[in-house]
Amino acid sequence: MLIRIFIFLGIVLLGIQPSTGQIRENNAAFRDSVSVVAAAKSFLSAWLVKRNLKEAMGFVASKPVLSRKCDLPPGTKRAPGSPLRKREVIRQFLSTSMKSFPRYDSLSLAIERTEIPSADWFDIEEGDGFQLLRIKPGHDGYLMCKFEENVSYRNSMLRPDAYYFSFKVKDMQDERLREWISLWAPENHQWRLLSIGLLED
Repeated sequence: MLIRIFIFLGIVLLGIQPSTGQIRENNAAFRDSVSVVAAAKSFLSAWLVKRNLKEAMGFVASKPVLSRKCDLPPGTKRAPGSPLRKREVIRQFLSTSMKSFPRYDSLSLAIERTEIPSADWFDIEEGDGFQLLRIKPGHDGYLMCKFEENVSYRNSMLRPDAYYFSFKVKDMQDERLREWISLWAPENHQWRLLSIGLLED
């Protein structure tokens, strides 16, 4: 009888496959995916749904990463060196962008999945309303502000512990502000936002 039970359980377990569009936790490249996604979605809920800038800034890293070519206000030629001033740039960016978004009652109504095609230099997983990506070891490509040549910025984009989280904002009148990508990395045992910007073609 026990043998039959074990055989039956084995058949059932073999038949269980991860559903399409869900994170596969058994993938070694995405072993932290559940906690990363939870942090990213909490940030987006604060930013897009609650429109609570203070709460959203609570997810930003103490030392965020800025690109001179992509992240600075118009007319600014040099990225600030102080972490506090870098956080202020991101705060202003989040505040300004917030004004362009429609009102949403929930995060599921606010975001949908991007369609970044697969490539041989990064791993990709898909979930409800997002894509999660990781640069493969030994590759030097990155997914944000691709033409930035600053070494410090480049090294941050290639951190082996970092995850890219991309998403589309629904119902945007300005299509240029629809697709976004963010970079997340651990800080003091929590996932923090290192950078965020519009997804490039």
